[in-house]
Amino acid sequence: MTQGRIISKAGGELPCGYWQSFGWMPHPGLALHIRRYNGYFERSSQRVRRRELPAGEVALIISLGPRWRSIDPVTGASIGTLRTFIAGLDDTYSLVDSETSGAAIQVDFTPIGARQLLQLPMHLVSKRTTELTDLLGSQADRLVERLAEAPDWHSRFLTLDNFLLSRIRQYRRSTRENRLGMAATGSLPWFCSCPEDL
Repeated sequence: MTQGRIISKAGGELPCGYWQSFGWMPHPGLALHIRRYNGYFERSSQRVRRRELPAGEVALIISLGPRWRSIDPVTGASIGTLRTFIAGLDDTYSLVDSETSGAAIQVDFTPIGARQLLQLPMHLVSKRTTELTDLLGSQADRLVERLAEAPDWHSRFLTLDNFLLSRIRQYRRSTRENRLGMAATGSLPWFCSCPEDL
């Protein structure tokens, strides 16, 4: 890996196995949109339950192996399974079970970054988990395929860089085109009528 972009390495034992984790700094062009990438691998002889605490971030979880099982934190009942999903802003914790072994990547977005990735208002994904395929369609499936085929973590993180930079550029282009169209018809709001806002 490129040492300059590794921000953390960790590993340890589980009750019935072990885990490894790599923190990675995203491309500088994503600095305002993404706080970090985290790739991790675990092997265990039994399921592992995680309590995910609320934070001021929107998380994208990409499983490179089995699906996750979402658990109701009140009843302990299974809500359903997820593979690659967005965990929106929330004010309470969630519970997730993983299978006996697998690898995954977590991308921690700022709310603005998530807005530009998904090109959706944040209230539509808040307080819930949503499969990325339901939001991005076949783009999400192709991304997961490329990440699963990548030979190492370095390659996976660079693949993420390229995908996310492309999505954000697409958002900016469409926003600029919309503003230019509004300016041409005289319907541009006063607060974005300066040339630099176009």
